[in-house]
Amino acid sequence: MFTSFILSSLGTHGEVRWVQVRGFPVRNSEGKIFRLVGTAQEITDQKRAEDQVIQNLRSAEASRAEAEALRTATLALTQDLRMDFVVIRAKKCLAARYMSCRCGAIRQIGCS
Repeated sequence: MFTSFILSSLGTHGEVRWVQVRGFPVRNSEGKIFRLVGTAQEITDQKRAEDQVIQNLRSAEASRAEAEALRTATLALTQDLRMDFVVIRAKKCLAARYMSCRCGAIRQIGCS
């Protein structure tokens, strides 16, 4: 049976080091384990790279969410500004179309 696991330990200067251990037991004719065969590989750089990828993915997702929120806010603001423009334009057009004469009568004129 082949076994693999990853360990972390403190290095001589207090830094965290990662080691991947792989191995299997060797049994004698009676089926008892009399020796272990395997390897230990230092994988600290690999773990740091994996951690950096995870951090970058989280940062990218946060940036994407922020960009989406800004896009939504910009669209809402643009729609509000368009509506303000339409309302102002309509009021000007209606005011120009129905002008009061000096005699108090309202007369209709064309609107451009």
